[in-house]
Amino acid sequence: MGRKHAVLVDLHPLIYASYYGVQGRSSATVNGTLVSAVRPTIAKVLSILQHPSRADAELRGCFVDPLPDNTGVPRGARGAIMPSYQESRQAPPDIIPQLTLVKEGLERSGIPCIGNQFNPAIEADDLIATYADLASAEGHRVTIVSPDKDMLQMVRNDDNRSGAGSIAVFDPNSNKLMHRKQVIDQWGVEPSLMPGLLTLLGHRSLKIAAVGLSKQQAARAVQRYRTLPQLFRHINPDHRGAPPKDYQGLTFQTHQADDDPDSVSSAKEDSERVATHSEGFGEGPWLSVSEGIGKRLWAQRDFLCRVADVRTLQPTASVKASFASFAAWQDPLGILHKDEISTRFIDRWLAQHDLEPLRTPKRAS
Repeated sequence: MGRKHAVLVDLHPLIYASYYGVQGRSSATVNGTLVSAVRPTIAKVLSILQHPSRADAELRGCFVDPLPDNTGVPRGARGAIMPSYQESRQAPPDIIPQLTLVKEGLERSGIPCIGNQFNPAIEADDLIATYADLASAEGHRVTIVSPDKDMLQMVRNDDNRSGAGSIAVFDPNSNKLMHRKQVIDQWGVEPSLMPGLLTLLGHRSLKIAAVGLSKQQAARAVQRYRTLPQLFRHINPDHRGAPPKDYQGLTFQTHQADDDPDSVSSAKEDSERVATHSEGFGEGPWLSVSEGIGKRLWAQRDFLCRVADVRTLQPTASVKASFASFAAWQDPLGILHKDEISTRFIDRWLAQHDLEPLRTPKRAS
């Protein structure tokens, strides 16, 4: 099988950006249903896929969470790990029918929309990670389209020993393409350590408060200790405010193991970039932070490890298990094989829904 280019699009951020971008400026409805975000979202997806750097993709698809019910977004295993996970994230009622229309329009134009209806607990992020892993394992080059920083943990270079293809992340908000070098330059850690770093930096929309470390301090700590349990073991006992605790039960896992071939093969080329983020950390056995930060880290250690588990994507194994009754899993990448994108079909579909076509007809002279 020849090497191909796979482009995997995270659809939810795009429709939310369109929805809030037109809010207050457009109230277009069809049969009483608000449709103001439908055309902008479809147009954005097509512009992403038809860009010269991605137009060569033989494998492509958009990924969506199962449609939420009135309780909000699916919380699944992450909700079991951290009960507060996404409890404040309620989908606006009028965005759900628009998402249904967006999916229908994209499918009509030849772009598959993939969601796991067999197990609503499997989120779009995990599906994207799974398909990225599968495509990479077959030697294909993968581009994930998402503004979600958690996706950066999937980034990797080509692995000449295993034949695995590279994975990069394109942020449609900033128009930045992130390879391994760019992740390290921007964040100070290799991609596999991003869940731990982002956990320490906090997440406002998930109501996860920062612990007081700067981006540089958090990067140095994660780069040095690799996992959060290991980091907590190195908090000065004088700063803990509680007796030491055995961390055998904590389960923080990075997407790539420490002996991952990609990590090993890239260690030398990354060393100089990482070193610039690691100076001044000290040679002592304890984490070099103030007493106040040390106590805050120690007090929140169990919660922070749960957050890191939540932020770690679950590719392949756990998702594949949920597809046991899904016939398409026999050829999961097959669903991404589609014919050329048809703007003519999507324009016809938009017209049927009383929406302006993507290609504005030329005025008669």
